[in-house]
Amino acid sequence: EMACLGEPGGVRSADVTATSDVRMLKITTAAYKKASDTCRIRFERMFLRLLVDRLKQANAKLVMI
Repeated sequence: EMACLGEPGGVRSADVTATSDVRMLKITTAAYKKASDTCRIRFERMFLRLLVDRLKQANAKLVMI
């Protein structure tokens, strides 16, 4: 989320350990720009839902401190 919504050219990395099987998808900027408006809107909607869920989790952790 930070890499996508942060300043252009910003670099973000993280280490992730999966506890089950996963699938990864890399979408280049060029491919994203070629997608239909409908596809981009659906992607952005799901992206924002994920971001909100993560903010809720972070907020819950802060409340417990």
